[in-house]
Amino acid sequence: MSRMKKNRKQDAEIAGKKFRPAIEQLIAILRIVENADLDHLVIERLASLAASMTLQVIQSLQMMVDGDKEGWKIIVWCDHVRVILSAAIRSSDAEAREAAIELVHRLGAMDQLEFRDLLPKSAENGDPQV
Repeated sequence: MSRMKKNRKQDAEIAGKKFRPAIEQLIAILRIVENADLDHLVIERLASLAASMTLQVIQSLQMMVDGDKEGWKIIVWCDHVRVILSAAIRSSDAEAREAAIELVHRLGAMDQLEFRDLLPKSAENGDPQV
């Protein structure tokens, strides 16, 4: 492993440990209220943690999408959602990967088609097994 990749991996692990309590608290809150104040800042932070806390981040994103009753916030979050979905789909965590693929399909059903290019070829036809 190159030195740069090793340093990035260590940085991701440190970030994961540092923010684990905060993201666990966010998940608990989202289970109750389904949204977050300053949601654009929350999504931005989630995107920064996507590589180190993939499953928790994708779970948080799913709940925030569910909480978007107006249906327009996803447009504002688009760039950060792409970062999160991309990290989860490339993840070695099968549960995170499957959740991300499912979310891309759900977003597509909501006419948010800009994420379908992230799907692996085997998932484009609705097969979540990759």
